[in-house]
Amino acid sequence: MYNKSIKVYFDEEIIQVIKKDMHRYKKHLSALRHGYTADKKGINGLRNIHENDGKIYNLASRLLKNKKCLYIIQKYGLESSALSTVKIVAHDPSLMRFYGLLDKNNNKAVILGVGYYK
Repeated sequence: MYNKSIKVYFDEEIIQVIKKDMHRYKKHLSALRHGYTADKKGINGLRNIHENDGKIYNLASRLLKNKKCLYIIQKYGLESSALSTVKIVAHDPSLMRFYGLLDKNNNKAVILGVGYYK
């Protein structure tokens, strides 16, 4: 699954955050050109989130457990049984990451928030 093409959607709430400071997020958005890089370390792009990802892991894990997740699944046509959490890695010194959900069966990701690695 290295460098796999994925359709990436940004939910309305996160779009508003990005619009407020496009320059701050430019590097992260550019990193998406690398596609889904799964667990390949040292590579920018859309990557899986793991327990050792600190705060971002907690934020993303809550996505799968809250009521908004059902709405997101329906809105973007995701398969709930194929969902995993992902982050956009851009090797930003601030340790900021976008995070969201990936539907591996339909090759779709929805970015839902932004948080910090530590």
